Amino acid sequence: VYEDVDNLELVIGQEYLDEINKNREKSFWKGVISKKTKSKYPAIIKYGEKELNAEVRIKGDWLDHIQGDKLSFRIKLLDGNFNGMREFSIQQPGARGFMHEYVIHKIFLEEDVLTSNYGFVPVKVNGESRGIYAYEEHFAKHLVEGRDRREGPIVKFDEDVLWKLNRENLYKKEGHISGPVVESSVISPFKAGKTTRSPILKENFIIAQNLLNQYRMDSAPISELFKVDKLAKFYSIINLGRTWHSMRWHNERYYYDPISSKIEIIAYDCYTASELNNLKVQTTPEVIAATPSFDYDKYLAYSPFNDIVFARKYVEQMDTYLNSERMENILAKYEGEIDNYTKMLQKEYSFFTYNKNFIKDGVKSVSYTHLTLPTINGEWWSRGGPGLC
Repeated sequence: VYEDVDNLELVIGQEYLDEINKNREKSFWKGVISKKTKSKYPAIIKYGEKELNAEVRIKGDWLDHIQGDKLSFRIKLLDGNFNGMREFSIQQPGARGFMHEYVIHKIFLEEDVLTSNYGFVPVKVNGESRGIYAYEEHFAKHLVEGRDRREGPIVKFDEDVLWKLNRENLYKKEGHISGPVVESSVISPFKAGKTTRSPILKENFIIAQNLLNQYRMDSAPISELFKVDKLAKFYSIINLGRTWHSMRWHNERYYYDPISSKIEIIAYDCYTASELNNLKVQTTPEVIAATPSFDYDKYLAYSPFNDIVFARKYVEQMDTYLNSERMENILAKYEGEIDNYTKMLQKEYSFFTYNKNFIKDGVKSVSYTHLTLPTINGEWWSRGGPGLC
């Protein structure tokens, strides 16, 4: 089906494939993919004229990553690169909403919001076609240095406890276990070994950890912790793209900028399902009160709006997107790539169509709305301007 374009081929020894399939079976019994089933195995990666040494493992958390013969893999190249990446993942395109993820990545790229390299490529395993996959760059220094940032630690809230609870609750009909998951989550760096061995990176990580703790505990204004202009763009774009999934604390990734000594958000897991085409764009943040049913998980995502500096920057950014042709121009720039990838996807997924007006329609649907935001003292304010009042 995809013989007219270069395929990414994984060459994996049969004994290692057998072990991968055993781990896959264990995951089906457990209901989720655990760390214990993500062992690494040697492989050769072929692409065009390249033949590169690599390590591969199963990736993902939910079982959609290992259904059928289209397994998701994390690939680490031991020499060379694939499309400029040394470490990346491949997964079936539907896991991220087909073209929606690709388009939103391009918008982030054009708006200089940090995000991973993302695209599509046909894949073979030991010469057998597995169809088209989505590829995504992993979190390493190339991600930030390739976007004109100085090397600094990339950090996250560890989600191990979250997935342990998910496993425990998977088959419970009642009496679900809950707890302060985000509050107790460990803040950890990617490339932990390299980070701890480097005195500079280790020192930077400690600072980043402190900043993220202040964000988590809501103990300092967001504008003192984050690059507010980048964060405002991030929130504006995910609203226009309806990719709220990326706001969840366990999906967010953060880069510590050693020059500004602030955190910069990395857009990741920007999932928008095709059935969300008719879902309206949110312009006002959800306000969550501290009640007995208080959901800190949700609160954390919306807590930046407690900072008037961020709130004003967000309104200014939304104003730009709603009342200019900025989004339309970005989409026009990538129209050829969007058409090409859509045709590639339709070879395997004949039911798939991508609405190229998805983002533009979202912009039009809110261009003349009334946008209000809370101040840090709980009073409401609004900003006047074309389309926003």
